[in-house]
Amino acid sequence: MGVPKMSGGDFADLAKPPLDVITTPNGKDDVEAGQALEQVQEALSGAAPEPPLLSALAASVCMGLIFGGVMDLAKVTLPIVIREQFIFQRFIMIKMFLGAAGFSAFVFAILSKVAPQRFEIARGMSADCVRNKGLMAMVIGPMILGCGMALGGACPGMVLIQCGSGVPSGPITLAGGFVAAALFGLVQPYLVPAMCTLNIQNAKPEDFKVLSKVPFWAMALCFTAVIFATIGVFEHFFPWDSTTKQWRQWAWTGELPSMSTAWKDTLPPELMGVCVGALQIPAVLFCYDTLGSSSAYMTLSSQLLVVKGMRDKAPHWSGYRLGIGNWWQAVYILCAILGAFITSWTTGTNEKLIVALYSKHTSPLTF
Repeated sequence: MGVPKMSGGDFADLAKPPLDVITTPNGKDDVEAGQALEQVQEALSGAAPEPPLLSALAASVCMGLIFGGVMDLAKVTLPIVIREQFIFQRFIMIKMFLGAAGFSAFVFAILSKVAPQRFEIARGMSADCVRNKGLMAMVIGPMILGCGMALGGACPGMVLIQCGSGVPSGPITLAGGFVAAALFGLVQPYLVPAMCTLNIQNAKPEDFKVLSKVPFWAMALCFTAVIFATIGVFEHFFPWDSTTKQWRQWAWTGELPSMSTAWKDTLPPELMGVCVGALQIPAVLFCYDTLGSSSAYMTLSSQLLVVKGMRDKAPHWSGYRLGIGNWWQAVYILCAILGAFITSWTTGTNEKLIVALYSKHTSPLTF
């Protein structure tokens, strides 16, 4: 077993004794150093248990196949759909994401009551990912992600579906993701001071005084209602199956991609988002975690660390190597590629992409 996964490997370097991690510089700030040491010890003693191997793997396979299929059916992963979302010409992506976020909140509200222990473990994993990052990391990271999505027409999760459904740029983008994961694994120790600047301590809504007396399930259900009301507004003005321009003074030209047919090879993105949100149920109950894909890049790329000396120099990266707490997500993303492949060939989407590329010499980013 590897280092216990506490937030995607963020505490991997804590495999060392706590006193080796935090020391008191020059005898100053003894109180603060002591508090920090207590926090580390508490984190070590409270490491989340790893899920059962067989149930986690089975859940990962099923989740990956479903995720790949519904993402392909929504056509949210086409590079042109992603790029036009950023310039507000098409709103398939935001509808899909809002559907997933809204139903995830609904699922979490239910799980917090019917399976509170499993829910708190999964929630703790997610909260730690935020709590261990500073404001600089939380600002610069999303900016880099947004730039990459706009330029490459993909993100860590959607590029998997592109590979499975036959988008020509998918494998190249996926390779770039693995190179970036390896690069981050190497330089992460040097970025820690900057990443921890203005550390975010309030990771949960209840941490804020104004919300401290509101039950989580109530907040989650309110969030669900607001999200689906927002989806209704988007759907009213920008119908998911529209194919022609309906606004004279706007660049918006319709939602449905030209190669798609509504209800035949394409389904409503908000409905597919609900399906993705429902996958939080097996993720929490069987994997003790919430949905995600980016950590899998670290897990798979960290297999390059075959020599102990290499692992010692990159403790954060090495923390992703072993353990079902890390590997369930790797299995999940590989099965997502397979799920997209099955759906795209079943509906004929894959064939349409090939025909469009070789008969019209169209750039992959215009699909």
